[in-house]
Amino acid sequence: MTVSTAPMAPGQRPFTGFGPVLRGEPGDTPVIAGEHVSGLPRSGTIIAVAGRDGRPPFLVRWTAGD
Repeated sequence: MTVSTAPMAPGQRPFTGFGPVLRGEPGDTPVIAGEHVSGLPRSGTIIAVAGRDGRPPFLVRWTAGD
């Protein structure tokens, strides 16, 4: 899992990968690497958080074309 280095819009936080510090809230924008070497990164919007204290699992609406 990689973290996007692209500039973020106000209110966005980087998706830090799966680990002990991962937390999210509705409206956050996860960005993950493409599935293949030449694949484009995917991004979406967290619309629901089912874990405690903002931890996964997340319900994510991925952007069109991803």
